[in-house]
Amino acid sequence: MIYSSLIFIYAFLPLSLLVHKLAPAKNKDLVLLILSLIFLSFSGLAVLVFAVAYTALNYSGGLVIQRARDAKGLPALPLAAFLSADIGIMVLLRSQLLRGLSGIIGLHTILCPLGLGLVTLSAAGYLMDIFSGRQRAEKDIVRFGLFILMFPRLIMGPVLTYSRFTRIMDKRSQSADAFGAGLTLFVKGLAKKVLAADNLYMLYCAVSGVKTRDLSALTAWTGAAAYVLCLYFTLSGLADMGTGIGRCFGYTFPDSFRYPLFSSRLGYFAVKWHIQPVRWFVRYVERPLQKQTTHKWLQALISISVCGIIGFWYRFNTNGLLCGLIFGLLLLIERHLSGFKIMKTTGVIYTSVILLLLGAVFSGNTVSASMRFIGAMTGSSRELADSLSVYLLRSYSVLLLVSMYASSDLFRTMILRAGSVRLRSVLTGARPVTVLLMLIACTALMSYSGTSEMILLRL
Repeated sequence: MIYSSLIFIYAFLPLSLLVHKLAPAKNKDLVLLILSLIFLSFSGLAVLVFAVAYTALNYSGGLVIQRARDAKGLPALPLAAFLSADIGIMVLLRSQLLRGLSGIIGLHTILCPLGLGLVTLSAAGYLMDIFSGRQRAEKDIVRFGLFILMFPRLIMGPVLTYSRFTRIMDKRSQSADAFGAGLTLFVKGLAKKVLAADNLYMLYCAVSGVKTRDLSALTAWTGAAAYVLCLYFTLSGLADMGTGIGRCFGYTFPDSFRYPLFSSRLGYFAVKWHIQPVRWFVRYVERPLQKQTTHKWLQALISISVCGIIGFWYRFNTNGLLCGLIFGLLLLIERHLSGFKIMKTTGVIYTSVILLLLGAVFSGNTVSASMRFIGAMTGSSRELADSLSVYLLRSYSVLLLVSMYASSDLFRTMILRAGSVRLRSVLTGARPVTVLLMLIACTALMSYSGTSEMILLRL
């Protein structure tokens, strides 16, 4: 069961909200944890057992590390052991050789490969914070269980430090305003996923199904744009749905995406794309390594390497690693060229072109396949356009234009800058009707959609 399913939207979610609302205040955490376990159980007993065992492993790990630290012992040894266990589990379930194991236990039906990576980051960050003294081990198994298993965060995060998560828990407040804002955000994410991502995925499949040597340049660029937009709307849509659900339960989680596409700098894209995982790698990997040296060239090499690690974490293959390394190198070059005037006038254009080319690298199963696709984008077939590109643009041009507009912050900026109080009040009053219409449209399409999850299973 995923967020964008009829059984979740019209059965599990409303019943969960009702049960949680009626539960006594002192039992709300326990009730939400039980609801999260029920959510997991829809994917099978094996998934439920795995989730409970994984939570118990990291709960015990925190206590062991804390005990070693308090006793002035060697907390580095248990930290290394439990981190190795977490990373080993992720490697086993995400590696190409053993990914079938994930399918055997049914984990892929609830935790896509990226979702498993997000859970691993949360658990590893918790253990490292205890080791460094920034956090004491949690003794309440219910609160820690929610940190790992709370179903609004389970599929797409956000990745939070345990201290920030507990602050959000302690400040939670269920109100009509919070429920309305959460429901609006959930439907917005659902529309991203069902109306945009699912249809963009069909366009991407139409292009990727053609042999590379037969692709015209225009068709290849169209396919690359469809992939990048589909990946964005799938990830941000699921993130918005999870954040919206959390708000309905009274938890105010931070946004994971802040309109990263069409940024005027690669650096701006980097700080707006999947914010919490990127910050996790900066906090726990890049900064500790850079503190070990004062050499600028070595610090730059560390930054590029961390970008490569992030790319590998996303894709878990050579393409992901290469994509991350290239992005890190370009990011470093951009920092040295940021003062030039040409960078101020061509920012959005060059950023968009680079992201499409990197999307071609990232989406490929092998480096050679990606290079052939980029060759098609640069005209290796010696054909600028053909009948397929004309057909695809005629069929999907509206979808592409609307998706590009929706992935930018133009509408949001227009609302914020609207000087007319009457215009703002009209837009605010129309929001409930708009949300209802989007929910109806998504419900009608969900009966035969749901394809864009495949783009996550390939990560």
